[in-house]
Amino acid sequence: MALRLFDVSTHQVVTLTTYSNSLSKGDIPALCPQAFPRQLLPVYLVGGRSWGSVEVRDSRVGTKVAELGPVSHCNHLWLPGGEGLIFPKVEFAKEGLRQEGVQEEIIYPVSLALWRVADEAPVVILEGTKQQSYFPVRWLPDGRLMVRVLEWEKEEYEGPAWPEHVEYRFFYVDEGEEFQAAGAGGLPWWAAGGFEERLAATGLPRGEVIDWEVGPDEVTVIFTWRWKEGGEFKSAIYLWQGRDEEPVYLATGWYPRWQFPYTVDESQAPLSDPRIPVEKIIYGPVLSACVVPFST
Repeated sequence: MALRLFDVSTHQVVTLTTYSNSLSKGDIPALCPQAFPRQLLPVYLVGGRSWGSVEVRDSRVGTKVAELGPVSHCNHLWLPGGEGLIFPKVEFAKEGLRQEGVQEEIIYPVSLALWRVADEAPVVILEGTKQQSYFPVRWLPDGRLMVRVLEWEKEEYEGPAWPEHVEYRFFYVDEGEEFQAAGAGGLPWWAAGGFEERLAATGLPRGEVIDWEVGPDEVTVIFTWRWKEGGEFKSAIYLWQGRDEEPVYLATGWYPRWQFPYTVDESQAPLSDPRIPVEKIIYGPVLSACVVPFST
């Protein structure tokens, strides 16, 4: 089996990686929903329930450029100029928190690490500890990096070890490409937990956000909402600006993404036949998403 990339501009297919039919842990590759500004494409390899590794591959030929890991899910971010990746590095060599009655009994510290395209190995920017972990969230419109910091008060928990404190810190990259601490003023409404806080007051069914992204206007947010109904999980895509009105339903699906405008020849589109009962991609000009069509 193989993971392949289809280039909509050249209509060429590139094999990124292959894996065994057994689909054992550590062998399953997946493409994370982030856009990639260079020809380099991160491929996430599932390693465990909450961690894996990232292979950076040349999307033109499929060769592996670097391997980063262990990382926490698809939480990596490209530097604004595409010169490197910021990612949450799971520190298995360090002592972690213990939680009883949970499949993964230990929560290991997570550090914030940086890999530059010209470097062989990543460097740690913020070092995680037993009771403190760091996760990159997103870049703000003014160039600041928003980092989520999870803090625990105890070292052992009976049941899931939810952090008692969640805060956000901000950084910017100076002219020497070094990370410097930045202030928390002048934030957009969706930053530093604002999106989650306002969303909790809406009339959406009880559930959770599994993915969200800010639009080109730096105000509108597109997100996936997942909830359980009749014993089954459902997901839908919504558009929202965080005001008093309810989020606007767009479609049943997940992983919406804003895209640059481009034109696709419908006669050559990979999934142009509406009778095909499979997931399909909606092409721009402003939004793409994985949509689940209803059977008729």
